[in-house]
Amino acid sequence: MAKKNSSAKQALSKQEASKALKMLSFAAVALALGLVAVNYFATSLNFHRQVFSKKSAVESQLQTNAESLTSLDQAYNALESSGPRPEEIFGAIPTSGDFPNTSVTLENIANRSGVEVRTVNLLNETGEVAVGKNAYSEANPIVKEMSLTLELGGSYSSIKDFVGRLQDSRRIFKVNSIEMSGTNRTVNTLLQITTYYAPAVDNSIEKEVFSL
Repeated sequence: MAKKNSSAKQALSKQEASKALKMLSFAAVALALGLVAVNYFATSLNFHRQVFSKKSAVESQLQTNAESLTSLDQAYNALESSGPRPEEIFGAIPTSGDFPNTSVTLENIANRSGVEVRTVNLLNETGEVAVGKNAYSEANPIVKEMSLTLELGGSYSSIKDFVGRLQDSRRIFKVNSIEMSGTNRTVNTLLQITTYYAPAVDNSIEKEVFSL
């Protein structure tokens, strides 16, 4: 009888041990799944925190832009009613350093003054004649300058008229130096001038992608 009780107790002990092992394995699996879930939710929370931060920054920027747009619209309307027209502004300071177009403008002014334009040269930053169109020096972060030399021929009065028309032109020209030689009837003139342009602003919208 005692042997039977001992065998029954051993069998029961083995069953309890097996049951405990199963529960322990289940707990380990549950713990591992819990850690994976916690890591996922932590990553997801960090992602949503970044999105919320960026969204708040964008909303703030949009609000600022909307307020600036209102002020800009009011200023534009006031300028349009009392100041120069947009085409006059772009005529004074175009959006590109178009050397051929600048040359045509100077030749048109010369024709009205009766002056012969012999050469028009684009200068680089060191004051030398530039080859191509890569010699524009920067006056400041917004407005850039373009320097040129003109070799002219004509009477003194026609040269004087040309310089006056140049300074009164819609396009902004600054006369840096004038060198003259010859007689009153035929004056050979070397003129160095500077004109300006403001490159167009890039208003493209940037995109930023977040990933888990």
